[in-house]
Amino acid sequence: MSAVGSLPPEHWLAEQACRDCILRVGAALDAGDYVAFSHHFARDATLTRPNQTVLEGRDAILASYLQRPADRSTRHLLTNIIVDLESPTLARARSTVLLWSATREPAERDSAISVDEGGPPKTALNEHCADPLQLLGEFDDMLERHEEEWLIAKRVARFVMFRNA
Repeated sequence: MSAVGSLPPEHWLAEQACRDCILRVGAALDAGDYVAFSHHFARDATLTRPNQTVLEGRDAILASYLQRPADRSTRHLLTNIIVDLESPTLARARSTVLLWSATREPAERDSAISVDEGGPPKTALNEHCADPLQLLGEFDDMLERHEEEWLIAKRVARFVMFRNA
């Protein structure tokens, strides 16, 4: 293993590009932009979902996520992203994800933020009551450099803990 100070700037730029890819995947998914989400995967990528379903290829990944209910809202809080470059065109990454989800339902909301005694804040801003189930998981990713961008070639997603409040 090289000393940190001896690594060239290209190494750090590649690691950051991989982190950016992982974060953009989560952001696109949470925004419901499944086309952008799928374009962060290589054309022949595999995605193993936590239920062990394996999706093969970018088109299959997109098709699967397009089937999600339109009223489903998620937030993937990604942290502890560790990237190890194996070569100038191949990297492994592991990240921790806390998944919150909600079903978008019309709700009566005050026009300004208010707090009921003992209750949660209320606001007219696009909020949804989160599902009580909180899931802590991991993404194990293999990323490949394709021309000037890093794409996920293989993702294995798993849940490691949960809380059902």
